[in-house]
Amino acid sequence: MEAAEAADDPCRNLGTDEALKLAEEAVERLYSFRDRYYIEHDAAEATHKEEDIAKQLEVTLNYMKDVKYKCEVLPKAEMLFLEGKALNVTSGYSAEAQEVLSRATKLNPKLVEAWNQLGECYWKHGDMQGAHDCFTGALSHKEQKGSLRSLSMVLRQLGKPGNEHLQNIKESVSLARKAVQLDLSDGKSWSILGNAYFSLFFATNQDPKVLKQCLQAYAQAEKDSLEDCSPDLHYSRAMVHQYEENYSLSIAGFCRAQALDPFWNEPTNKLCELLEYLGKVSDLVENKVTSVLLVVNYWAFIII
Repeated sequence: MEAAEAADDPCRNLGTDEALKLAEEAVERLYSFRDRYYIEHDAAEATHKEEDIAKQLEVTLNYMKDVKYKCEVLPKAEMLFLEGKALNVTSGYSAEAQEVLSRATKLNPKLVEAWNQLGECYWKHGDMQGAHDCFTGALSHKEQKGSLRSLSMVLRQLGKPGNEHLQNIKESVSLARKAVQLDLSDGKSWSILGNAYFSLFFATNQDPKVLKQCLQAYAQAEKDSLEDCSPDLHYSRAMVHQYEENYSLSIAGFCRAQALDPFWNEPTNKLCELLEYLGKVSDLVENKVTSVLLVVNYWAFIII
């Protein structure tokens, strides 16, 4: 009998390992649904993403309840982690997810993924120091790419302006590099490395080599089909192109980010600002050309 069928069998009890496997697969399906949403849905459906994820979350939680009911010996910490991870799938902060994940880490402090998920909860709630402590705690048990890249992102948000912040950015780049080295095919890690390079570019002497490394990292990230559907990737790269005055590529990037997440206002705002700026530049150039032609015509008339 297939694993999913086992959970649906009302007369069957589940062993510990089997119950845990079924719960893990259910949460994996939930996150795959979220991460592959733009791959498997048309752009016109993008506005329904959060609503569809919420529905899928409810289905997943009900399924996990059924699994727990049929398990004679429940792996409590692991099941709490999976429940908390499921609750944390949405883009917004979930107090329930934070509470459940906190219980999981207390029961089993070596659950690295639970620490990572708890760190994300703190981050969503605006507690960057709490997030930092969670990701650091995870890395104290195991060097894992998710912990490395999350800590890389958090570090760039911490530190007083000046040398402290600069050192944090340098450490951020180092952590992102380590995450990439653990899995060269993970586009998310490449994308975060690109962001770290972009921050380093502005924090130091604006070395063009650093900006080149930034774009190379984004190019690697794009090779991952999942990351290619990330609005963050296209927005970040569009910002780099705008700085380099590659306006056509910048506009394309903002448009792509806008299409992937219609509820995210920042790409739309940046696109409007850029188009307005280019419009003003075009008007100035046109006016200057007109003025030059008038002067030329005037002197031509005088000479004749």
